[in-house]
Amino acid sequence: MPYTTLARELTMVRRSATGKKKRPSTERVARVWAEAAALFRDEAATAAWMNKPANFLPGQPDITPRKLASRSSAGANLLIERIHRTMWGTF
Repeated sequence: MPYTTLARELTMVRRSATGKKKRPSTERVARVWAEAAALFRDEAATAAWMNKPANFLPGQPDITPRKLASRSSAGANLLIERIHRTMWGTF
């Protein structure tokens, strides 16, 4: 599947029964996975990073990127921002 098709499908927003926009946690995790895979260029390294706890939130216990992305859109966006900063060398 072309990257543009995957990106378009992952950014599609679903609506809940109440009409509020809702993005399922699997889509958030998939977005983070795709960005991490672009960074690492290795599926094993991406899987290892997604499952290794780290301190992403100051004052909070370590959490895996997979769990952080699945909990909220803000968590997924934080991870994607950090991945992009690493890719572009802007710390």
